Amino acid sequence: MTATATMPRWLVPYGWRYFRAKQRLLWRDAPVHALRTGLLRLLHFAALQGAWPLDNIFWPQWPAAAPSQIIFILGHQRSGTTLLHRLLAADPRARALTLQEMLFPALSQQCCLRVAGWLDERLLHGAMARRLRSIQDRALADMDPIHRIRLHEIEEDEFVLWAIFASAMCANDTPAAAASEELAELRSLALQDPAWQERTLRYYRACLLKKVNATSRVDVASTIWIVAKDPAFTKRIPQLARVFPEARFIYLHRDPLRAIPSRLRLVEAIWRQRFGPQVRMEAAQTQALLRDSLDTYLSAARDLPLVPPTKRYDMQYETFTADPLAEIAAVYAHFGLGEVPGEMENALRELHSARSTTPRGKRPAPPDFGLKDEDILGPLRGSLG
Repeated sequence: MTATATMPRWLVPYGWRYFRAKQRLLWRDAPVHALRTGLLRLLHFAALQGAWPLDNIFWPQWPAAAPSQIIFILGHQRSGTTLLHRLLAADPRARALTLQEMLFPALSQQCCLRVAGWLDERLLHGAMARRLRSIQDRALADMDPIHRIRLHEIEEDEFVLWAIFASAMCANDTPAAAASEELAELRSLALQDPAWQERTLRYYRACLLKKVNATSRVDVASTIWIVAKDPAFTKRIPQLARVFPEARFIYLHRDPLRAIPSRLRLVEAIWRQRFGPQVRMEAAQTQALLRDSLDTYLSAARDLPLVPPTKRYDMQYETFTADPLAEIAAVYAHFGLGEVPGEMENALRELHSARSTTPRGKRPAPPDFGLKDEDILGPLRGSLG
C-alpha cells in the first residue's frame, strides 16, 4: 500500500493523550491560561475536522497532485535553515506552506479564506487585511530579531504537526511543560508508537498535496516541486524516506556550540513573548531541551549516511551564509532543478535588507544557560566527523 493510498482522507489524527497531559500541567500553574488555550485548541480542531472531509467531495482529485520532488531542509535550529527555505521558496516553480496554510490546510478552509479576502478587498478596501497585519506586527515584532513569524509568510513545517498535537513544539512552547516526563514522547521518537508517527506524516503529506492541488492549476505546464523546512525532521529521516519516496534532503551543519545556545535563546524568547519578560529558563528545562538538541545531531550522523548520495546534499553553515546563491546553484545542479531563477537574487536582497534593519543582541553561548562546552561536545564526540 502506497503512502498516497493511506493518507487520511476523512479523519484528522490528533494527539489527544498529549493534549490532556499538557492541559493538566497548565491547569496546576495557570488555570485561566489552561482554559483559554485548551478552548482555542478544541475550536481549532473542530474547524479542521469539520472541513477536512469536504475536500473529498469538492476536490476529489487532490490525492493525485504530484510534485516532481519534495526537498526537505534539515539541520539543527539556528543553522541557516530559515534563510535557505525562504530563498528556495522564491523560485516560481517551488511550493512551500505558509503558517496559515499549516493551521488551516483543508482546501475548503483555504477557499473560505480566499473568499473572505476578496470580500474584504471589494467591500472594505482591504481594511481587515491591514488590521490583521497591524495586530501581528504588534504581537510578534519582539520576535523579529531572532525569528520573524507571520501568518501569511512561509514557516517551518513542524507547525503542521503542532496543530494536531504531534510535535515536540507542543511541549517546548510552554515553560510548565518543557521538562515534563508526561510529554517526553513528543521529543523522543524512540518512545512513540511507530504507527502513530507514520499516520501523522501521512497527514502531513496530505497537507502538502493539497497545497500543490490548489496552486498547480496556475501553471500546469511547469515542473513543480515542494520545499519543506523542519529542523525536527532531522530525527525522522527514515520515516520521511518511506512516506515520501520522492524526497531529497539538504542538511545544514552548524557548530553545536553556536547552534544549541542560539536555540535555547529562541525558546526563552518565545516564552517571554507569551508569558512576560520575567520568565527565565530553569536548569531542568535547559537539560530537556539540550537532550533534544543532541538527539538532532546524533540522528543526522546516524541516518543521513543511509540516504543515497544522489538524494542528499550536505552544506556547511559558514559556506552557505558566505555565498548563499553559489550554494543554491550547487543544490540545483545536484538535484537537476535547472537554472537558478532571478527571483532568488531579489529575495536574497530583500532578506538581507530586512536583516540589516533588525537589531541583534549578543550572540548566546553555553555559559548563558549554565552549560559548559563539554556538556554539548561530550555526547557528540565521534559523531560530528
